[in-house]
Amino acid sequence: MESHKDAILITLYIGAIVGFLLASFMYGWGIDKFIAFRKEKKDRYITLLRKTQKLIKENGNIVTLPDLVFETEFTPTECKIFLDKFVIELGGDIQLTDSGKLYYQFPTAKLIAAMDKMEQKEQ
Repeated sequence: MESHKDAILITLYIGAIVGFLLASFMYGWGIDKFIAFRKEKKDRYITLLRKTQKLIKENGNIVTLPDLVFETEFTPTECKIFLDKFVIELGGDIQLTDSGKLYYQFPTAKLIAAMDKMEQKEQ
């Protein structure tokens, strides 16, 4: 009877150790994936920001969604979400031409200040 109890206890101990090791591995793997995801998201944001800045400088404070999509090769949805937030952050306007084309217009003074601030953060 004692050997039967010992076998059950050994099985439980082994199960607990294997479970602990498996959970530790999965937790560590999950953290790595999460960190990689956060880094990729930050990198995508920085790419959008830099390409938007480039377009703003080239086009006199005006950016269109198709221009940003073409420049970054990101999805139109990603670019639109970014531009919508960025224009609100800087107090810009979303305008519509007579032909129905949307464009984002950024105020010069706020734009320059925001770009300087962002460049200082990156350094």
